[in-house]
Amino acid sequence: MDSYGNAGFRGVSKQRAELSALRSKNIKTESLIVNNTAILNEVVVDSTLDVSGLVTLTGGLRVSDNEGVIVEQIQSGSVSVNPGSIGATTKGSVNVTISGLVPGNHILLDVPSGLNAGLLYVGHSITANNTLTIYLYNKTGGAIDDGAFNWNYMWFGLD
Repeated sequence: MDSYGNAGFRGVSKQRAELSALRSKNIKTESLIVNNTAILNEVVVDSTLDVSGLVTLTGGLRVSDNEGVIVEQIQSGSVSVNPGSIGATTKGSVNVTISGLVPGNHILLDVPSGLNAGLLYVGHSITANNTLTIYLYNKTGGAIDDGAFNWNYMWFGLD
């Protein structure tokens, strides 16, 4: 046991030093795990990375393909959507604020199951920074003024 009361402390320091030495020689490592915990600020994997258990990423995830498309950021959450009154056989829209969203991002929406059966989700667009416009169509013969529902989303920021 070392002076910090942690027998594994010296092992972590040694592995970090070995990793630094490899990086200075431009040698990539496939993984560095100490006591089931990744200890790197950056991991480069040239083949396959298998992960079991929970992975927590702070600062984002960067993914690229062979064509240079890079996912810089992945965010998820929910937003309250209250479309107001939509006339009979009419398409309506509602703007909602999602912080960090910019035109060019890609967003997936989960339409809530409580949405009025006469309303159809017919698409969305990112119309400005932090603004998502959701389009709904009223397929009925009368106006529908549905209440507010939480919509879950996941968006991807591309480089």
